[in-house]
Amino acid sequence: MQSQGASFTYDAFLSYSHRDGAVASGIQKGLHRIGRRVGQLNALRVFRDATELAANPDLWGKVTDAMDRSRYLIVVLSPQAAASEWVNKEVAHWLQRQHFRSIRLVTNDIHMRRARFEIENKVGAEVTIVSDAVSTDSDMRQIFIEYNKYLLGRAAELVGI
Repeated sequence: MQSQGASFTYDAFLSYSHRDGAVASGIQKGLHRIGRRVGQLNALRVFRDATELAANPDLWGKVTDAMDRSRYLIVVLSPQAAASEWVNKEVAHWLQRQHFRSIRLVTNDIHMRRARFEIENKVGAEVTIVSDAVSTDSDMRQIFIEYNKYLLGRAAELVGI
């Protein structure tokens, strides 16, 4: 873990499913705009793999290096991200290296149970997850789909898949 006064290469590391690339790009651009100071372009430096990473045989090593040099982790939490092995590995790595004991999970109410389950499986019982669900007016079809994904994930865990 870097010390309080440590110098960071990046202000934030952006973790997301590639299916959410447009959202991640928008967040990165928004943070750049917010972070501008007089005479400084893009004052907030955000690591996003699509803009910062070239093809490399040690991809995971490059990702973890960038995470270790980032002050904050921002996770674009979507159904695709909750099911993404890479996003879950990134969150687990961040928590392990930064020694956090709790994280705040913000998503809409129909995705919360599944997202929480997926992340708990990667980070372990020693990390407390604080749920902050945003209420939605979902139709029964969407609720049914999310609940079945959650049940399938639980069943897969029980049989060791």
